Amino acid sequence: MSATQAVIKETSQKQGTKAIDMKLEVVVLSVSDVDRAKGFYSELGWRLDIDFTAGDAFRVVQFTPPGSGTSIHFGKGLTSAEPGSGGGVFLVVSDIDKARADLHKRGVAVSEVFHRLLGEEAQGGRDPENRSYTSFATFNDPDGNRFVLQEIKDRLAGRVDGSEIKFRSSEELEQAFRRAETAHGEHEKRTGKRDEEWPAWYAEYMFAEQTGATPRSRNVFEKKEIEATEVKMMSNSITQIENVVYTAKVHTMGGRDGGTTRTSDGRLDVRLSPPGSSRDGTNPEQLFAVGWSSCYLSAMKLVAARMKVRLPIDAAVDAEVDVGTTNGAYFIQARLKVSLPGIESRIAREIVDAAHLECPYSKATHGNINVATEVVGSSAASAG
Repeated sequence: MSATQAVIKETSQKQGTKAIDMKLEVVVLSVSDVDRAKGFYSELGWRLDIDFTAGDAFRVVQFTPPGSGTSIHFGKGLTSAEPGSGGGVFLVVSDIDKARADLHKRGVAVSEVFHRLLGEEAQGGRDPENRSYTSFATFNDPDGNRFVLQEIKDRLAGRVDGSEIKFRSSEELEQAFRRAETAHGEHEKRTGKRDEEWPAWYAEYMFAEQTGATPRSRNVFEKKEIEATEVKMMSNSITQIENVVYTAKVHTMGGRDGGTTRTSDGRLDVRLSPPGSSRDGTNPEQLFAVGWSSCYLSAMKLVAARMKVRLPIDAAVDAEVDVGTTNGAYFIQARLKVSLPGIESRIAREIVDAAHLECPYSKATHGNINVATEVVGSSAASAG
């Protein structure tokens, strides 16, 4: 089974067309005392790249955090912003406790670790489930420019360019190896034997972890004899509903080719026909698309309410469900095109991502079929 691939695309991008590389290089900060700021960032252990002066009116200092591809600039004549007005520059770390301890050792007043889920209030302590993207800590430079530490161990799908996999420090590479070692240990427990191809397994696992891609290792390296065991393990981890609020009951006869289906309350009574057929009737793919899109829209309303965002009355979801074959076996895949007119594109993405975790249909298909979610009809973020 392949993992769900939630791919967020902007409507301005044409599918299959590669955009020109535009790498974020520098974030400009405003400071009141250049030498004081230079001393602060030096104490952080950040790399001093340049300190260039041109007369009395211009000076630029560049520092780069360890392992980062983006640097900071500050100095004279760079920006008209008020000193300390930089807010919320994110610094991604793989171990937030370790990063916080290092900052504290260097004399930096760093906040306690806290965690927050999308649209919810912050709570003290790291995320109890150790999920990526949810644990944070903050600190300021002497002028009040704010930095946010965010712990990310596993990247979401589509967040990394798979053609440019990089480990920016030996520590980051070591931690990736240790996570792969742990996962590989579980793999060998399932197979009951030593994996002679462990280098290839490690490589693919680490690649998939960085890119958010679907690891092929389960198909490539695991043997047929353990599939039944995996199915049993998966069934044992399935969430059981504690409080059933509704049960849909239908009676179907004849299958998708000329059959009929009717709900127990009689509100739905339809004839079935093969997909693409000119004959009367609908098909399971259309019915599935109706159920999923309506459920997904309700999940977005729930998420938006938590975020205190009002959804437009014309919010809509267009669902497309494919049925087809691979190696002679039938599969389905789906695309959900979400329209949120008037909602800033960044907020729209957050709502769509969170709804994908809330919707029961999305939960049911997660890890089983390929799914692409696309944001259409949202507003671009305002400049400035």
